[in-house]
Amino acid sequence: MTDWDDVDRWLEELRRRHWTLYLFGERHAPTMIAAEYGWPTCTDVLVMSGHDRAVAYRAPVTQDVHSPSWVHWWYASSAAWTLRAVLTLDPPNGRLLTHIEAAPPICHVPDDRRPLIIRPT
Repeated sequence: MTDWDDVDRWLEELRRRHWTLYLFGERHAPTMIAAEYGWPTCTDVLVMSGHDRAVAYRAPVTQDVHSPSWVHWWYASSAAWTLRAVLTLDPPNGRLLTHIEAAPPICHVPDDRRPLIIRPT
């Protein structure tokens, strides 16, 4: 199985769980893929720039989730490992949401790379 086969399998799981997908760049050749899943008090976000570069984080709903100032949790690794991490994250509860930290720069999607296509699942 190639890295992309593993990533495709996890992306299918995102779609099955009704995450909203965002494509950045050209329709048939996206430069970045993002996904988000909204909870009442926070949003889980995944941003992939390639099979070897991805970040996932949980951000409060009171801010731009593609450029958060604060996050409750974050993880960065290869796309496959980051997808696994965000899909195994427990649903938000009081304990996890009491932890908040400044969002690292990796959690910010540059303004010039905002989504062109949004696909609700």
